[in-house]
Amino acid sequence: MAESDTTTVSVRITTEERLKMRKLGIKPAKVLKRALEREIRIKEIEALMQKAKQMHKTFTKLPIETVVASIREDRDAR
Repeated sequence: MAESDTTTVSVRITTEERLKMRKLGIKPAKVLKRALEREIRIKEIEALMQKAKQMHKTFTKLPIETVVASIREDRDAR
């Protein structure tokens, strides 16, 4: 990733937390990056799950004959 593709994010923590991090050798940048990556994945999955629920509601309203015909049509087109 090029430097121009990055940005800086700051977080306010207590002095006690900062001292503990130093004592334990915790690198805040690595921890924060992993936490943000995880949170982004969680939010993306939640959004996909919501879309899947909406699609499920739509598809359950379709008659099975329409679904079967659509699948057959797609197979025949290949």
